[in-house]
Amino acid sequence: GVDKNPAAVELCQLSLWLVGHNSGKPLNFLDHKIRCGDSLIGVDDMQRLKKGIPDDAYKPLHSDHNKTAQYFKKENKSFKKTRQMNLFVQSNKLEDNQRQFAQKYLEIDSLQENDVKGVEEKEKRFRKLKYDPVWARDYTTCNLFTYAFFQAYQEGQPESKTVLSQNIAGLIQSGGSRNAQLEGIANAKAEEMKFFHWPLEFPDVYEKGGFDVLIGNPPWEKIKLQEKEFFATRDEQIAKAPNKAKRNKLIQQLEEQNPSLYNEYQKALNYAEASGKFIRNSERFPLTSSGDINTYSIFSELTKNRQNLSGRSGIVVPTGIATDDTNKKFFGELVEENRLVSLFDFENRKALFPNVHRSYKFCLLTTSGQSLPKGYEAQFAFFLHDVLDLLDKDRVFTLSREDFLNINPNTKTCPIFRTRQDAELTKKIYSYVPVLINEEKNQNPWGISFMRMFDMSNDSDKFRTEEELKREGFELKGNRFMNEEGEVWLPLYESKMIWHYDHRFGSYEGVESRSSTHIKHPTEREYQNPEYMIKPWYWVRNIHVNENTNIESLISFRRITNTTNERTFISTLTPKGGYGDNLFIMHTDRSFLEKGFILAHGSSIIFDFFSRQKLAGTNMNFFYVQQFPFLSPEIYDDYSFLTISNLELTYTAWDLKNYVDNVWKEADTQIREKILSKWLDNYINTDGYEWYIPYWYKTYPEIHWES
Repeated sequence: GVDKNPAAVELCQLSLWLVGHNSGKPLNFLDHKIRCGDSLIGVDDMQRLKKGIPDDAYKPLHSDHNKTAQYFKKENKSFKKTRQMNLFVQSNKLEDNQRQFAQKYLEIDSLQENDVKGVEEKEKRFRKLKYDPVWARDYTTCNLFTYAFFQAYQEGQPESKTVLSQNIAGLIQSGGSRNAQLEGIANAKAEEMKFFHWPLEFPDVYEKGGFDVLIGNPPWEKIKLQEKEFFATRDEQIAKAPNKAKRNKLIQQLEEQNPSLYNEYQKALNYAEASGKFIRNSERFPLTSSGDINTYSIFSELTKNRQNLSGRSGIVVPTGIATDDTNKKFFGELVEENRLVSLFDFENRKALFPNVHRSYKFCLLTTSGQSLPKGYEAQFAFFLHDVLDLLDKDRVFTLSREDFLNINPNTKTCPIFRTRQDAELTKKIYSYVPVLINEEKNQNPWGISFMRMFDMSNDSDKFRTEEELKREGFELKGNRFMNEEGEVWLPLYESKMIWHYDHRFGSYEGVESRSSTHIKHPTEREYQNPEYMIKPWYWVRNIHVNENTNIESLISFRRITNTTNERTFISTLTPKGGYGDNLFIMHTDRSFLEKGFILAHGSSIIFDFFSRQKLAGTNMNFFYVQQFPFLSPEIYDDYSFLTISNLELTYTAWDLKNYVDNVWKEADTQIREKILSKWLDNYINTDGYEWYIPYWYKTYPEIHWES
């Protein structure tokens, strides 16, 4: 067992003593089995030292001197190309040491503990091993390697105070200290940050190729410093700042107003950045170290790599390990190598984890140390609320490696099925209908691309409220702000503002607080008014929007959604404007007519069924949509029905006129006649009908008006 918290280590030992104690026998010595350390930060394989320190260990943190870091990166790279490093790589000292440590651990394990003397002798042997000069040297070498990712860089810093690959090579080759001061700093940092070097702590396990069984419930936390959480108990004003830009401004003011808190924050920020740098660049976690790193993903890769060939691992982690884009390399490799035994997904409805939200989803993930027999089908179940639900045969189903490659060819992530019937139906559909974008086969028949336009936190300096713009002399026209110089600010659309075929679903009109969860929905009279436009909370300058797109009408879809909602995939046609990060954009390089078919396809009930099978959590990310089943463009041989229906449903206000104009340009005479006929039917009993007929007659002379 390993835990970073010393109290957790003591509690684990106490629990084992209470459960496993035999009357009349002394308490077992457990220090060599239950260790204190950071499982993720340290050396996992002594062979890693032979490669030297990765060059990216010298990437500067926000507080480092860039030129100094770049200089030492160049020095490190230069040394690794030398003959001296090549000689070091050929050395077998590390392997020989590993075998010696393993043998000594086995000798310690073989000692009897029938009386107190036996326990004391075991402890004595273990302490002696920790003072062994060879063990201490390898321990220091591992600390130097790890400390290289945490060391600071200051202007004029001498090489004697900087860890480089030559320090590691020299220490192993010479057998003695080469820079006692630097080695002392690295060892002190290891104690402070609890670096944990698996081959030195469990050498007997490594000698046999890994663990037989690994079990655990690792932490579910982001490596990145969460500023709101950090300041929640330290400075309420900073924690409750309305956006990132204002929060950063308040943090900078701490340097003068509260230097001790500012220094505490900088120290925490440096540790988070350095930890992230180690995880990303130490080459320990190539499958799970992309994006915003979460510890559960890293621990999942750790358990996968620490099994021996006949071993198994079972861990409790969020279901995102099998469904999220950031974990696709990890889960994809499990699928490709056929090492997935089972995945049972639970919803926390019954508060199995009391301090976790009731809608949160987690899973029991079991993997094998080697490829399972050919044809093996892993077991799955989703939306379980209790372990007893696993006895329901309609809830448990199987998927083969081939099923994964068919349903999710890009990511090989796991689809979500509520029942065995859902699984069978989905597998059958995917055998007939291709995914929207197949990256493996380089297929994208609809010419689709995706965009996230503005980040609501990082781009908040580009946004203005109604009050701010009016103060700067801008005038509201429709739902755009303009001034006398011709500067234009466009509405910033958010997901809560749209619904199927409805770009006027929600408005901030009359809403007094940004934090309000309730926004205004148009009345029937407002919907009937083609001049009515919704009001956003923020506006963004036209030039910032043009930097992203010049298209006047876009297909957008909600990022925030849920499989338990009335509908899961929610999209519509929206006018040109800014788009927040909770409303994604779907571009197509095909015609405006065909854009309507994409919208109709994505808005269908059938499409919603398949989106529910894929989505885990509440984020409708691009990689989900890419792998939804999508009928090919060739299947549509009659454009008229979908074109007319789409126009009737979407074209409810003048701010979408640009889209309709482009559809009209592309439409042939037959489609135009059907469009006009549909519109005329709608106007027969309305005022102004007599005006529309001569207007259309003069405007569109090619139409056969006799019919």
